[in-house]
This record gives sequence, structure tokens and C-alpha cells, in this order.
Amino acid sequence: MEAFCSEKGQFLTSLVGPRLRDGGADVAEAAGMVDPRLGAAGFDVEEAKTMLSVSATCLRQSPTLRPSAAQILQTIREKIPSVSFLQSHQKQIIY
Repeated sequence: MEAFCSEKGQFLTSLVGPRLRDGGADVAEAAGMVDPRLGAAGFDVEEAKTMLSVSATCLRQSPTLRPSAAQILQTIREKIPSVSFLQSHQKQIIY
């Protein structure tokens, strides 16, 4: 299942994918790709740029070039401080 933009009649990957693959996003472009419901102060632009970079690697044509879920989580934990709560609760989960 893929996200669909009914306004433009296109899938999210066809709308955003080419913009991500063209070398990433500058601050203004990254801010423009974030859900506007978050508001101007609702997100960190550098964190958004990191997530856009991760997203671009997930959209690679060949599945062998895409990162694993573990690699994605590692990048998020290392580069996105606002999700640090994931690390503190991780030890409390019993398998």
C-alpha cells in the first residue's frame, strides 16, 4: 500500500522521490516537505533533513541498495535527538 495524494492524483513516491534523489533538500525545501499541521515551531529542520535523507535511501530502485530496518533505526537514534525516548524505553521491553 502506498500513500496517495488525491489533490495531485499521484503517489507520494512519485511526487517526493525525484526531489529527494536530486541531492537532498535545503532548509526551505525540507520545511516544505514537512506536514504543515506541525507548524513552524513544531519540528527541527535538521531532523527533518535527516529523515528526508533516510527516505531517499529507502526509495532506491534496487532492494539490495536500500537500508535495513536496523540501519534506519540506528541512523534515527544517532541523528535525531527528539526520538531519544526510544532508547530509554527500549530496555524495558520484555521479549
